[in-house]
Amino acid sequence: GDEGRKRGVITMLSQIIVSPNDEAFNNPTKFIGPVYSLEEANKLGKPVKQDGQFYRQVVPSPQPIQLIDQQLTALKLLTKSDVIVICGGGGGIPVIFDPVSRRLTGIEAVIDKDRAACMLGKTLG
Repeated sequence: GDEGRKRGVITMLSQIIVSPNDEAFNNPTKFIGPVYSLEEANKLGKPVKQDGQFYRQVVPSPQPIQLIDQQLTALKLLTKSDVIVICGGGGGIPVIFDPVSRRLTGIEAVIDKDRAACMLGKTLG
């Protein structure tokens, strides 16, 4: 019936903390962006790997650690209030937390969406 229509729905742009020491930063593997010839790829100045007969830029795919605290608090409150929360889209936005400055910094990487979903599921129980 109408019960599903009465529930609130919200999307959350998810910032997910990753470790700056994750091994993925030493071996970028996630393809992003367009394809290039070998000559074009060499001019990019960014890590590239062969993808079939072409080349593409690659970025690290670090393990997700946790949703940032403020978003985790909001996610728990919303789900306890029976609100449907759509979050972790595309694996979320990878950020590094600096405990000294207490700042978050975005990092060029791609978090695997299945790993992000698993981490969120374990967090919520």
